[in-house]
Amino acid sequence: MGRRLKKTSAASIWLRTTPADLVATMQAIIDIDYPPHLAVVSGGVDTGDAVELLYHMQVFYGIPNAEVNITIIVPVPKKNLVIPTISHLIPGAVYTEREKQEMLGVTVAGIPDPRGGLFLPADFPEGGLPVEKG
Repeated sequence: MGRRLKKTSAASIWLRTTPADLVATMQAIIDIDYPPHLAVVSGGVDTGDAVELLYHMQVFYGIPNAEVNITIIVPVPKKNLVIPTISHLIPGAVYTEREKQEMLGVTVAGIPDPRGGLFLPADFPEGGLPVEKG
């Protein structure tokens, strides 16, 4: 017989903030547990007037029965697709931020490495986006 797996549960917290408050929100999470584990920034959820980005992270990462999943929803208005970088707080965030710039056309203000070409080939049409803004 194979090993039995034991199911464990983890708490999940969903927050909503604005681009202007994103850095302060991240700092508050860092103050709980440094460093939090940033998994990815997903999204590109089109809500009509905005594009929602979802910051998926965990605090107390790897501590059995203590890990908490946190998702921060940030609606970025289409009329001003700009969000501040969090890479000065979580250095690894720069890669997922570059992806959002390249794939969604979101400008990440203050990003230390804004280069394109992370996922798209060099011959991708200039000014084109894989996900078009509406």
